[in-house]
Amino acid sequence: MRHFTDQELHLDAQRPYGRLYPFYWKVRSETLLPACSKEVWVKLTHFADYEWNHFTPRIRTELREGAAVHLEVHGLSRQPMQRVEWLHSLVPERRLCWGMSLGPFLRANRSQWLIPQSDNTTLYRTEDEISGILAPIVRLLYQRKMQQGFDLVCSCLGKLYGTDNA
Repeated sequence: MRHFTDQELHLDAQRPYGRLYPFYWKVRSETLLPACSKEVWVKLTHFADYEWNHFTPRIRTELREGAAVHLEVHGLSRQPMQRVEWLHSLVPERRLCWGMSLGPFLRANRSQWLIPQSDNTTLYRTEDEISGILAPIVRLLYQRKMQQGFDLVCSCLGKLYGTDNA
């Protein structure tokens, strides 16, 4: 299985079905954390200790572009889902992004941003962009649960820092 570059994962924007409803949609959540981006980055990239994240409590990967990302996702179905995606964008202390592609049928691009604020806090933003021919079906089956999961990630991360303002 090959990994996909950031450019390849965003090619859908150039295709006729790209960002046109119903073939493109996204879920997004964010929270303000009372910590600097360096501190939050360390927590986000310490994959051996991900129990704090109730939506994706287990992640196995190497912190390098092109690495396979093995995910255990809870809350989308009755049993935890095992997924393999590919880490395709890594900007230390700013952005971590992985995704998957089934060609024109389905692409998913998960991004996590750390946006430093002037008061030494960090805005954490997580987003998953879904596109392709099967996107409407995935939306029907999973959008609500994915949004709940992303909100849960923000809530769990906030609790680590003594806040829950997702």
